[in-house]
Amino acid sequence: MAIRTSLHATLQTAKRGIDWNWVERTVMHPDLRRPDADRVKEHSYRRILEAGGRVLHVVHRPENGDTLVITAYLDRGARLR
Repeated sequence: MAIRTSLHATLQTAKRGIDWNWVERTVMHPDLRRPDADRVKEHSYRRILEAGGRVLHVVHRPENGDTLVITAYLDRGARLR
């Protein structure tokens, strides 16, 4: 399984200063994973120590046997419970 990125995710992670390794780690080893209401996308969350312990929120979906990252951001309101 490869982790690929949409153009939107590429632009937004660069703009937001999010390291791609954080995104990969979050998708592969989330602290919390929730399905989207559409049951296609997933939301993965992981606390990122390198970002001061903030929580990275990655929205992704399966595509042709790979994982396509739609967007990622440091989520101020996320709770890992």
